[in-house]
Amino acid sequence: MAVESSLPAYTTIENILKLIDALRRKNNDEEEAKPLFGMGDTAFRSTKSVLRTFNIIEESNTNFTATGRQIAYAGNDEERKKIILEVIKRYPPYEALLHNIAEKKEPETEINYIVSFWGKFNYGSTERNRKDAATLFGNIIEYIGFGTFKKGRSNYPTRIIWKPGIESQILNTGQKSEEPEREFNEDSLIQQRVEEKQTDNGIPEHEKDTGYSNQYRYINAKKGPFIIVKVDMTNWPEEKMKNFFKLAYGNFGDD
Repeated sequence: MAVESSLPAYTTIENILKLIDALRRKNNDEEEAKPLFGMGDTAFRSTKSVLRTFNIIEESNTNFTATGRQIAYAGNDEERKKIILEVIKRYPPYEALLHNIAEKKEPETEINYIVSFWGKFNYGSTERNRKDAATLFGNIIEYIGFGTFKKGRSNYPTRIIWKPGIESQILNTGQKSEEPEREFNEDSLIQQRVEEKQTDNGIPEHEKDTGYSNQYRYINAKKGPFIIVKVDMTNWPEEKMKNFFKLAYGNFGDD
């Protein structure tokens, strides 16, 4: 059985940037940064957890990693966007999804498609987690300028409208960036844990009201050469896709 892990969710890109700024201003002191962040406990925990998932802060404290320092001390918002783009391109659930979308070359992607894609490959702990994670993904995509995140109205579903020609930027992971090389989960695992506190009915206290789960994937990435493999998966059966991503990223589904 594959290890079940939550996707980053239950926060926004605005909150992510706000917490990074609060930690920078308070010298990474969590207790001092928390009131400056200005949100409730659940929002703080959720956002802090996402920073760990993306290797922006350390596993055991709120100190910045090399990647986190690059974001926190970026000279301007455009530089910050470039760094965040590299972060999400190297986060496996996002990377697999982005490559799939780039190969399809469709102008729009519905959130339901994203939820289904992650579900097929056992990304996300629950359907609710995948749905909220898809919303955060769309939120980040709009921030970095890859497209527009449109919430559903009337007969139109919630979707991402992609910037024309964006597939070339998505697939451009192998070219040398203008930014200095950054560390991403190089020598340590990002411990992504589930808080054990339960309510009387057995539902985690923080998930009862918000769906938040402080559970994460373990990632152990190593430095090495970048290799771009372009694969058209449009007509692939589900089993073939599973085998491909199992080879690329590890276990998917039940083993």
